[in-house]
Amino acid sequence: MNARQNELETLLRKATFSLESLESRVVDYQERLDDMKQRVVDQQEQVDRATRVLNQWINAPTKTKQQVMALATTMGVEVIDNGLHEGWYSIEIQAPYGSQFSESECQYMDYTYHESECTKNMLWHIVYDCMFGGLEEREEDDDE
Repeated sequence: MNARQNELETLLRKATFSLESLESRVVDYQERLDDMKQRVVDQQEQVDRATRVLNQWINAPTKTKQQVMALATTMGVEVIDNGLHEGWYSIEIQAPYGSQFSESECQYMDYTYHESECTKNMLWHIVYDCMFGGLEEREEDDDE
């Protein structure tokens, strides 16, 4: 009986060890699953962000340089296209003497955007909106 009891105890230890090993694997697999779920959530957030940016770019209003120049000519606004330098678009506009842009209350405005922020035609639309917002007569400072 002693030999049989030793054999059963040995089998019980092996079974206990196997069970503990399986439980450890289950915990390990559960941790991996949780990590993968978090990765999926993170990747979905990146996809959502990228989709929003892409839609913003696709649906952004645009104007051409010719459209802006046509408006500028009728309004007497000087437009200087500084082009693209080191990834930056730059456009300057200046209201006629004695006028200012109603949006900024300034006679001169400079629009500088990185090419990762907008396309050139998106920037032309921003400039167009400013000019279309209108010109106002400047109030002369009393100090001058």
